[in-house]
Amino acid sequence: MHALAASAYGEYQAFRVRPFDLEVVMGTPVADRQGVQWAVISGAPNIATVILGYLLVAMRRGVAASGRRMLRDPAYWFSLLLILLDPLNLSVGPFLHGGDAKGIAVGLYAQHGR
Repeated sequence: MHALAASAYGEYQAFRVRPFDLEVVMGTPVADRQGVQWAVISGAPNIATVILGYLLVAMRRGVAASGRRMLRDPAYWFSLLLILLDPLNLSVGPFLHGGDAKGIAVGLYAQHGR
């Protein structure tokens, strides 16, 4: 989602594979990033993940009606993870690694002036 949002703004350059991470390389250096587009680029994956989690919850009746416990139980836990992990990452992540919350804050802060 970061790459798709970055492509929409013409910022996508490449992917960089790291041992525990997949990084999207942007065209603008970090120090020069300003504007709401950086909030969108940083926040789009978080919003999409939470929406996907809620969509899975909304579809649970269909999964439950199938009677397949092997499908129902993992779908429950997967939807719970989708709903909780990104908000947790946004609240705790800045203290550990910066990440998406920092990009959202930079984009929104620059929008309102310094």
